[in-house]
Amino acid sequence: MAIGNRQIQNESPEEELERLLEELALTHEQREFIESMLQEDGDSTNGE
Repeated sequence: MAIGNRQIQNESPEEELERLLEELALTHEQREFIESMLQEDGDSTNGE
């Protein structure tokens, strides 16, 4: 499995997310949807 072969890297959460999204081979539309959800979540968590 690819996950078993993955080496531990010092990457930021944003870099890890980007890498995982690339591994999923999402369509452009799917990536845009996920990124829009992340932006909305970031906006709502600032008020907590």
